[in-house]
Amino acid sequence: MKYDKPLTQDELSEFVRAGLINDKVCEGYARLAEELKGEDADMAKREYKLDYRVINHDFNRRAFEDFNVFRNVHVHDGAVEVLDRYRKGKISFDELDEALDKLVMWQEWSRTEYEILIGPWPSHDEDEWEKIDCYRQYHMNHTAAALKVLYDNNLPVTKS
Repeated sequence: MKYDKPLTQDELSEFVRAGLINDKVCEGYARLAEELKGEDADMAKREYKLDYRVINHDFNRRAFEDFNVFRNVHVHDGAVEVLDRYRKGKISFDELDEALDKLVMWQEWSRTEYEILIGPWPSHDEDEWEKIDCYRQYHMNHTAAALKVLYDNNLPVTKS
């Protein structure tokens, strides 16, 4: 069942009587609904489309993939917080761009699971190959990535 609005107390009681949920769930739901009231209610429920792809190697499948840098839970959750502050007008686009860049750096810079080797083909000389990571690919285009995130979520670009 999908609900687009909060459940009423009668609907919650009906679920308890049917044995679908217990009283503790109702108490937690009531507390959460109360916390969400006010100006931040739409922010807490807001889901952002976060997608920026780079090339990575999935060592489990032994294949290259288009990797979404926001797939990392820490980067994703941090980006949601940054976008909430941006929507509220607390930070400018430049600050948003810098914050997103730092989030990706924090999680995806120089970590083995986010690194690949690139080089010319054909090549027999190891010195021609270079190790790059997901952060380096993101950082080369970080401003474009921040603009894409705003565009995907229908958010305007604010000047510094």
